[in-house]
Amino acid sequence: MGDHFDDLTKALAKGTGRRTVLRKMGAGLLGAIGLSIAAGTLGTQEAQAAPSACSQYCGKQAFVSGPSHAACLQACRSCGGGAYKLCYDYRTGTFTCCTSGQFCGDGTCIPFLQG
Repeated sequence: MGDHFDDLTKALAKGTGRRTVLRKMGAGLLGAIGLSIAAGTLGTQEAQAAPSACSQYCGKQAFVSGPSHAACLQACRSCGGGAYKLCYDYRTGTFTCCTSGQFCGDGTCIPFLQG
């Protein structure tokens, strides 16, 4: 086993000058530095995705948690993603979707007064 290692090291050392070895080491070092810089800049990008309006609305409501949170998200999505259309009834714990021309008042959708 020791003879094979000696033969390998002699073969590697044969015919290679110091300048060639230093150039290859320098090129390898520069490549490693360049790769680490490129990897560092690629890893620092910020996420571009933002939570939906429904996720924001249903997540910020203190009264919405657990199954109510899921119901809020489902109702909001059925409203077309418009969290401003949601109406929450505190008495029943249910959500309804107010149509255009309505607003939420005391847990029910109330039409705007037209005058």
